[in-house]
Amino acid sequence: MNDHLGYLRRFVASPGQIGSIAPSSPFLTRAMLRGVDWGGMCTLVELGAGTGVFTAAIEAARLPESRFLVFEKEAGLRTKLQSRFATAELHSDAAMLRELVGDGGADCVISGLPFANFRPALRRSLLRDIRAALRPGGIFVAFQYSLQMRGELRGRFDEMDLELVLRNVPPAVVYRCRNRVAPECDPLPVALPGEPLAAGRPDERQPLAMRSPRQGG
Repeated sequence: MNDHLGYLRRFVASPGQIGSIAPSSPFLTRAMLRGVDWGGMCTLVELGAGTGVFTAAIEAARLPESRFLVFEKEAGLRTKLQSRFATAELHSDAAMLRELVGDGGADCVISGLPFANFRPALRRSLLRDIRAALRPGGIFVAFQYSLQMRGELRGRFDEMDLELVLRNVPPAVVYRCRNRVAPECDPLPVALPGEPLAAGRPDERQPLAMRSPRQGG
């Protein structure tokens, strides 16, 4: 109960950074880690670790010899995470990702960042760095509370699939993205006029539970 009240207080204080009124559920946690080949993960990254719900699950699943970088902006949360996960590398700024792992140096990036709440230029800069940091075939997993990010992620990654998690407060969409080969250049500039990618592409499929009756199957 205290954890939930603390989370609610942080949300009220900084809704643009926290993005939700409650910690992620076990159902969302399992969905976020589904599809990760832990035996092949040498360098893992978590962005926006918060209270450590995903962090604990990653710590339990990863190889003991793997490198685990955890990013959390709030100093108090970061201190608690470091005391709980002594073998993880704790950092404050996700903008340091490429500097710390190098291009193509990450096998997996798992994100709890509320991308839809960020300024467009910041969001695109972070996604550009995530894409560059992933090795060919590496996996990027993120959750959001809408389909707003669908088009932007589809424009950057070669493969993307969605999973709707209803047993979470609020219900969430998990995005799993991969690149087949290393990018030669970023396909989208950091700043674009307007938000033309927010609605996604008309040929993309979305979770059945989120389609309107007119969309059909």
